[in-house]
Amino acid sequence: MKIKTLDPQALEGVSRIFKALCEPIRLRILQELQESERTVSDLCAAVGTSQPNLSKHLKLLVDAHLLRRRQEGNSAYYSIADPMVHQLCEMICKGIQKRLDQQVRIYSSAHRAPRKSRAS
Repeated sequence: MKIKTLDPQALEGVSRIFKALCEPIRLRILQELQESERTVSDLCAAVGTSQPNLSKHLKLLVDAHLLRRRQEGNSAYYSIADPMVHQLCEMICKGIQKRLDQQVRIYSSAHRAPRKSRAS
């Protein structure tokens, strides 16, 4: 498959998306938001981080147009803005799993105990 040539401005947008996805905590946030929108306090508990740390990551994900923020009273709700992010993550995860499975097969083949030959 040939990758379409993008202009420099479009490449900046692509770079912003990959930058947003480069931190494990941000991937965990995206996982938590797969089913439905969540509040900041829900996400803090689910991801296991402080509110200031979570807010920093949420802002980056919103700036990359991967999440949307909705204010209701004193609560901020976050949800997935672009479902493409799940397709992208799934594609990458499948590729990584395929490589890991291949490495396990190679390692297992190389470390099998040699069979003893039967002498007649």
